[in-house]
Amino acid sequence: MSKLVLFDWDDTIVNSGIPCQNDDNQLKNIIQAKVNEGYWIGLNSNTPLKRLQSWWAQLGMNGPIVAEKGAVIWWPNAQEIVVSQSSEFVFEILQELVLLCMKRTDIGLFFGDNAYFINSINRLDISNNILVALDAYRVCSIGMFVRKISDGYLIQDHETTNQIFRLISPVIPSNSLLSDLKLYSRMDFLSIMPLDADKTRGVQLLLEKWQRSTDVIMVGDSMEDYIDLPQVRHFAVGNAHNDFKKKAYKIAKSNYTRGCIEILSSV
Repeated sequence: MSKLVLFDWDDTIVNSGIPCQNDDNQLKNIIQAKVNEGYWIGLNSNTPLKRLQSWWAQLGMNGPIVAEKGAVIWWPNAQEIVVSQSSEFVFEILQELVLLCMKRTDIGLFFGDNAYFINSINRLDISNNILVALDAYRVCSIGMFVRKISDGYLIQDHETTNQIFRLISPVIPSNSLLSDLKLYSRMDFLSIMPLDADKTRGVQLLLEKWQRSTDVIMVGDSMEDYIDLPQVRHFAVGNAHNDFKKKAYKIAKSNYTRGCIEILSSV
């Protein structure tokens, strides 16, 4: 059976604090070389599947994807499998959030590919003071960027994000399948993630269903990327948290993309 290498995306392949598309030709080249050797190369991330599929294709990967923190799994040319039961509640919560924001004249709403939108648009001709950009690609989780609007420009502002956090937290119903609202101040991003799925469960179900590999490498940056399965070895990029590095079979000297290239070249 072929080796399977799974990469986390944010803060592993790319620095999530810097809006950019990954187009590193050296990473593409080493991925292609490993694919030619018979490796499966894929992704395991909190990001929704549709967005990961786009980056997967850009980098020339050929392996599976575990998306939304293990809530959705996909093998190329197969229908994705929704692991989490939280999807039935996500739409209801989104409706409540949209209605709540629409009651405020100072809040503008975007619903679509919010990561692309936030990274490609820096100015809007609207009268609102705040923009909430909701992710339409998620099926088992909720994600939104918050931006302050000043003279039409979109600006990261922690107080504005905290304001939206305080506004919407009380209206989110308690649910045993979903986390509380979390705030990631580095990106001014709010999220609700499934509790009945994690990256370990996603990889376990992936291996059970397709049975294509018994040798798995997980490349990541934090303990969220730790896969508690005996057949998985963990490799850490140079910028990884110390607790993940302590679990790692190998630690790259370089950060982000360069660290991924270093790791993939060594396996």
